Amino acid sequence: MDTAVGSAAGGPDGPGDITSISKITEEGLREVFPLWRIFSHDGTWWAVRGGWQPYTGPRSLIMRTHSASDLTALAERLCIQEWLDGLDDAALEDVYQHELVASDS
Repeated sequence: MDTAVGSAAGGPDGPGDITSISKITEEGLREVFPLWRIFSHDGTWWAVRGGWQPYTGPRSLIMRTHSASDLTALAERLCIQEWLDGLDDAALEDVYQHELVASDS
């Protein structure tokens, strides 16, 4: 694989250092994120996985679809999503509440 993604999820304080991502390839993303279907359509890169998507509350942060204009941006979103996926319910609630406060300011 021709990326420097490493451990995408990072540590307990947040996502890993995604600034070191270089030369992202479609095949590389598929290797790192095997549960996602990654494809391009009409100039947009997509990552899609199965499951139910709640639209409100902390579990709404566990998304099933991401899109981006390029593979690097998609990789960044998938790294953050992997970190969110690994949080327990209390930590996910904390992130959700922080986002609510940030969006209100």
